[in-house]
Amino acid sequence: LGVDTGDPLEMLSETIALLRQWWQSPHRASSSESGPVRVRDWQRVVHPQQDHVPIYLAAAGPNALDLAGTIGDGAIFNSLTSDDFLHQAIPRVRAAAVAAGRDPGALAFVLRTTVSVADTPAEERKALDRGKNLLALVSTLPGMGRLVQTPRFDVPALLSALRVTMRTRETLAAGGGFPDLRHYGDLTAARALIPDDLIRQLGVIGPLPLVKERLLALGQLGVTHIGVAPPVDATSGDAWRCLLRDLGE
Repeated sequence: LGVDTGDPLEMLSETIALLRQWWQSPHRASSSESGPVRVRDWQRVVHPQQDHVPIYLAAAGPNALDLAGTIGDGAIFNSLTSDDFLHQAIPRVRAAAVAAGRDPGALAFVLRTTVSVADTPAEERKALDRGKNLLALVSTLPGMGRLVQTPRFDVPALLSALRVTMRTRETLAAGGGFPDLRHYGDLTAARALIPDDLIRQLGVIGPLPLVKERLLALGQLGVTHIGVAPPVDATSGDAWRCLLRDLGE
């Protein structure tokens, strides 16, 4: 968009500080004198009902992870984030919280990977292809590859090949977004490059017993929240209750 944001971490810290002020009584905010933005005693008349609105940082790099523990309420990890990354990232966020004199136990760790209960080959195929599309479109973006690193696969080589197939660099250089990546890239060819077992390892896909086993392992890594794919009848409250009950038992 041509907007000069300066130092991204400084801008992020300043933004969070302003939001904290606006969301608490008397809902007036002022930026720091030397900060990247200029806000002087600006009052907001629309404000939340709750006393504390949590801010979770979608963090991938080490500095952003530190910031999530220092001033945030937790971290959000993108879909298909590997166990290896979580094993390093969650303790880092907690350590940053401790260093800042905060309670690491109060932090949330949100994994956006969608839990997909797949009892048939057709259901698994659909979930795997959905994961492959996501890997080709998102994990190939700058800085996102670190989230899917896993020692069983040569992920850097795979992502390099996917960037060529999806024309990622050319699209980004031209200022394009996800619609352009889908239009100019070759998702069919990209899916053919990605091993099924890689998506199985990065995702939470399979029969209910396997899914529950994966959820337990993620919980032991420190994940506190995770997404769930809708049941077949996504508008049915009973179907949702049944699915969540089965996952929680």
